[in-house]
This record gives sequence, C-alpha cells and structure tokens, in this order.
Amino acid sequence: MELIQCPFCGADIEQDSIYCDQCGKELNKCPECGAVCRGKFCPRHGAPAVAASTLKAIPTTNPGAPPAQPQPVTQPVTQPNPPAAPRLRCPAM
Repeated sequence: MELIQCPFCGADIEQDSIYCDQCGKELNKCPECGAVCRGKFCPRHGAPAVAASTLKAIPTTNPGAPPAQPQPVTQPVTQPNPPAAPRLRCPAM
C-alpha cells in the first residue's frame, strides 16, 4: 500500500484513507483523480475537492488517468419455472 502525507498534520497515512489516522481530520480528495487536496480545489485539475467519505471509489493505481467509466449492470436471464406435474393417486384396493 502506498503512503501519502496528511495535508493537515504531515503524518504518513495509507493512500485510500478517508480520515487521517493521527489527527482525525477528514481528507478532501479530487473526484477526478483521487488526489488528496489541502484546499478546496485539486492541485492537478482544479476540480472542486470533496469529502473523501462521499466518494464511492477512488482510483489509486494511476492518479493521472481519467476516471473509469461505470460498467452496465446486467441482470441474469431467468427462465420461468415449468408447471408442476399433477400428482397421481394410487387406486384404493
């Protein structure tokens, strides 16, 4: 796991952190690249920074890459259940 510096206290923390482990402050991140922002805007893109807890997924492998496009969710095709066979009764002797 790659480490980054908390922009508030300077402690080394894991890149996918939402809060700093040392000072407890919530990190602000760029919604486009996932970079930790000290101010209100991303230093790389100028995009408004948002609270890390509001982001669903933050790219961590290549921060300079464009965000991944969501994949469509496909539902499995379900076949209707075949009708139940009628129950046969044994003739009484």
